[in-house]
Amino acid sequence: VPAGVAAPADCAQSDFSIHRYCDGLSFLSSMSREAKFEHRDVCLRFLERETDYANVDEDMTDRQVWPTAMAFGRYLCENRQLLAGRGVVDLGSGTGVAGLIAAKVGARKVFLTDLPKAVDLMARNVELNDEGATAVAVPLAWGDKSAAEDISSNDVSVVLGCDIVYQHPETVNIALADTVFELLRQAPAGVGVFAYQPRDGSEFMDGVFFDRMTALGFRTTKEPLSPWDDVWDDACETRFV
Repeated sequence: VPAGVAAPADCAQSDFSIHRYCDGLSFLSSMSREAKFEHRDVCLRFLERETDYANVDEDMTDRQVWPTAMAFGRYLCENRQLLAGRGVVDLGSGTGVAGLIAAKVGARKVFLTDLPKAVDLMARNVELNDEGATAVAVPLAWGDKSAAEDISSNDVSVVLGCDIVYQHPETVNIALADTVFELLRQAPAGVGVFAYQPRDGSEFMDGVFFDRMTALGFRTTKEPLSPWDDVWDDACETRFV
């Protein structure tokens, strides 16, 4: 993150919130639900999919809005100069929170990217928020150099990643860092902005990603997300950007 980003302005607790609305009798039994992000002049809705936690063989983290995304979204709203007029890629976008907030605060073009199974949900949320002129949902597997080059040809200069570094094998962490490098290779003023929350002693495994970014020539800085956090769970003091 470039030095000198704006400090968060005073904001009433009610200005920033996430509400979930359920179809059906209860949150847990609903087949679909909707999350709502509100901060300052930004109001967005996000469809979420039912999550079957009994199915441990499938990664379902792309189906719902996570707490770190809310804090990161507020951070982006307060530091929109990082995004205004720029081509942006949201890696591991899931429901599309970070990317759609980027679109709403002035990004020129936004690519919401994730594995193919997540593209439909991202596209539905683009449509739901009427951001089709600015945002597009496309598949991108980390390590796919050709796909990253195709996207970067659209004058991309900002890469976002929210809560996507978490206990990956070394090969995945390296593939993620290399994808960021490919996306920003042609951008002399390129920047990657990542929201990160270490969990369960994962710092050692996650460090592979950050070490790889340094080896690729990126200058890294860290600041807490707590000033932008809604403090709605007990992890707010451990989130960083």
